[in-house]
Amino acid sequence: MVCMIANFSQYHVAVANVFFSLVCFILVFLLRRDYIDETNLSYANLYFFICLVVFCFHFFVSFQYPNVKMLYELCFTYSFLCLKSYIRSSIVDKFVRILAFLLLLSLIEYFLYYLGIHYYWGKVERPGFGYPYYQGLFNLIPYYASGKIFRFHFITEEPGLIGTLCFFMIATLDRKKYKKECIVFIIAGVISFSLAFYLLVILWGVTKVKPSNFKYLLIPIALYAFFYESINDIIVDRVINGIEQGNLDNRNSRALDMYLLHLWDDGQLFFGVGNREFFSLDLGSTSGLKRFVAQYGIFGFLLCSISFSFVFLRYNKINYSSIILLSLFWISFYQRCDLNIGFNTILLFSHKIATDKNFIYLK
Repeated sequence: MVCMIANFSQYHVAVANVFFSLVCFILVFLLRRDYIDETNLSYANLYFFICLVVFCFHFFVSFQYPNVKMLYELCFTYSFLCLKSYIRSSIVDKFVRILAFLLLLSLIEYFLYYLGIHYYWGKVERPGFGYPYYQGLFNLIPYYASGKIFRFHFITEEPGLIGTLCFFMIATLDRKKYKKECIVFIIAGVISFSLAFYLLVILWGVTKVKPSNFKYLLIPIALYAFFYESINDIIVDRVINGIEQGNLDNRNSRALDMYLLHLWDDGQLFFGVGNREFFSLDLGSTSGLKRFVAQYGIFGFLLCSISFSFVFLRYNKINYSSIILLSLFWISFYQRCDLNIGFNTILLFSHKIATDKNFIYLK
């Protein structure tokens, strides 16, 4: 859980995250075989090796140090993949319940703020990373929040991260077993006003439309009605203005597009330029797929995406639900290239996504 909470910062590498990820990695080699899944160990080893080669390639070619965040997340993912299925399921159960409880406390604080009831620990600033925040008990409150509706942040600087997380919670969990928790995740996702959350929910909902499922539409419809004005101001106006001005894709920049064309002309796009060289450039907002390709190249992306997809289907089997979820993961990857972030790992590899009897097993 410490690893998960520390992972919520997108601009800061927490020492706790590095430490506990390495501890998990080391424990894999120390634990008794009772805890290690021998049947999937070879697949976990293969995935770890491929990602390690991709992330460290430019260290051996041009002596550029790899991205620390990518490495410790990979260590955590490998550790999780090595565990037996009942242990993975137990971990996700505890994670879901604890996170839902913390989100509930955060939501209470969020709504109390509009009643004028709030308490700040202090001011949080990330030099060079946008506006400052006020640190509440369970929330980061943006400085502009006074007297107006603001996006629900929880404890992260990026409300879009909360939106993406809440979507995958809703999409992967057993909604009968975690009924109350799913309600919390739906509310948190809606008031994060994350465009990714809304788009992913719509795409996923289209694949799940059945007369018996219409009742689940009542919660988002009610929340939309309640936050109608805010959703129009934050989401609808953003989409309309983005289309009119040609900047709807805020994970991209013209500078990055020009740089990618330059790399293509020079033949560097196949292997990328490396982590350190990329971040030495001022290319504007770059946090999605195009950044990943610029850093690790077309070959690096193909190796990581194919190996990730293979391991995902090996753990979840090939069926309609797993294919849909995998497709939505790669859609989300376009705007947030978190390949091995901890909560994605435990949600996508914790248990079979569907209970379909017609599994096609990968041998």
